Amino acid sequence: MTAGSGIIHQEMPKGSNGHMGGLPIMGESPFDAQNEEPRYREVKNEQIPEVMIDKGARIRVISGEVNEKRGPVRDIVVDIEYLDVTMEPGTEFEHAIMKGYRCLPML
Repeated sequence: MTAGSGIIHQEMPKGSNGHMGGLPIMGESPFDAQNEEPRYREVKNEQIPEVMIDKGARIRVISGEVNEKRGPVRDIVVDIEYLDVTMEPGTEFEHAIMKGYRCLPML
């Protein structure tokens, strides 16, 4: 969702067995983009490409790029790289972060 000049938004997720079916990606838009038309985009699970790394990591690319696979979340005002990484115990995954960017690992 891009709030832009204003959007009415309400989240009422319906979970199943303690699991939620969605996760919002939020970022602060630059001031000059805050008057854009609001828009909403839904990304279905089957639209998210998966990359397997030989070290035993599975990466779902939501936004950004890994091994030439681009995620479906594109054309937004802020440059976000969002990866869903699953690893077996004892495996490693290294991914470079561009200068000036931040990484938020979630367990």
